[in-house]
Amino acid sequence: PHCLARERLSKWTPSGNNARLSLSNTSDVPVSEEQLDCILEVMGSSWAQSTKETYGVGLLVFHVYCDSLKIPEDQHCPVSPTLLLAFLSSCAGSYSGSALANYTASLKAWHLLHGHPWIVNAKELKAIIDGAMVLVPESSKCSKREPFTIHILSIICSSINLSDHRDTAIFACITTTFYAIARAHSVT
Repeated sequence: PHCLARERLSKWTPSGNNARLSLSNTSDVPVSEEQLDCILEVMGSSWAQSTKETYGVGLLVFHVYCDSLKIPEDQHCPVSPTLLLAFLSSCAGSYSGSALANYTASLKAWHLLHGHPWIVNAKELKAIIDGAMVLVPESSKCSKREPFTIHILSIICSSINLSDHRDTAIFACITTTFYAIARAHSVT
């Protein structure tokens, strides 16, 4: 259904029977649709809104990929390892490795939330994401910047008016941040 990205994890239900309902029918304890909705709501609350938004994007990209290949809805979940690897490899070179890791996490969360098994080999998954990181084009990588040094602090200090409270506050923030970051290794 059409919904916000952050709602896709819960509202985009996998096709076919509800996996949790199917499992509960085999036990002695009956579980109602209302109880299943409660499970979905509580489990869905474990992810931050920003995470749900990121995961919603991953689900969309995956479904667009599947639709472009005319893969039936019932094969989207549980996803076969080969389909997942084919999807990720098709994104390699166009998306960053971290984007692919997020897409994978979104699909895994979607499976978990709806009670479907995640049958993907972790080593294969790591290898495909590592490979995708190697294939990221140089044009999409930022070049390294010159380091921020004490010399730069001196230049800033000489170009501002330390009699002005605003300039003094800004310079205090810059120097505090600089030395805090420079000494971060001492506390980690």
